[in-house]
Amino acid sequence: MATTKPIQGVVKKVVRNPQVVKKTVKKVVNKIPKPYPIPPDHGKYIYIYNNLLNNRVLYSLSRTLDNKDSLRQLTFVGKKSVPAALRKDVWAPMATVTFKESLMGTNTFRMLREFRRMHETSYSKELLQKPKKERIRILMNQKANSVADLAESIRIEMDRIKKVADPPPLGKGQKARKDPPIKLPIPQDGDVVVKWSNIYDAQYAKAWPRVVIHGHLQRDGRHTAPAEGNKKMKKEVRMVREIREAKKEIADEIMASRAKSAKETTSITL
Repeated sequence: MATTKPIQGVVKKVVRNPQVVKKTVKKVVNKIPKPYPIPPDHGKYIYIYNNLLNNRVLYSLSRTLDNKDSLRQLTFVGKKSVPAALRKDVWAPMATVTFKESLMGTNTFRMLREFRRMHETSYSKELLQKPKKERIRILMNQKANSVADLAESIRIEMDRIKKVADPPPLGKGQKARKDPPIKLPIPQDGDVVVKWSNIYDAQYAKAWPRVVIHGHLQRDGRHTAPAEGNKKMKKEVRMVREIREAKKEIADEIMASRAKSAKETTSITL
């Protein structure tokens, strides 16, 4: 629709006025959302919270649960399954995961949320035949699944890092990517630390990658996870590495002595 001549004249006057233009630009700039300040250790720590009433699980990159972000994670599985606000008195820290590289932590965090959404929305037909209340209770209970998902997510991320570090040769007709993935150092023993409120929860996973070491979660409060990244945790990781290296040296010495004794016996027999 074409504008009339009087309106065109008003628009020209407004545009020619520098103060009006300055105010308009200022309003537009203020409406642009400001970038969220990312802390330097963003992604190095994953905090896992468990609901004390129904065993639901929430993942967080910060020590405290954010109400808006936490409610987005909760899938609607029945009446009153998603509360209007988060009750922090029924959520307790279940585990904390510490990574050496932030990118590995953020990728694992994304996979954990995707796996949990898959468990809550993709299930067998036998579950639909059960009563409604029992079905809702089963879908909410994601504690065992979250532990198994954590072990699998770390394993998948390790395989991805190894594949990026040592990519296969390009085939005939293939071209290199314009934006290659970020290369990370291959994780070593102790690069991933998982601390549990109940250490027996780790048994829900069939197997854990070798880079993962487990510990006990020392909580300061009942409903808030403790701050990670302290010197005590670094000492524990260093101690575990020293123990593994000592065991390896002892095993190498035993194998060398056995090989030497076997060689001496064969020489005597001859």
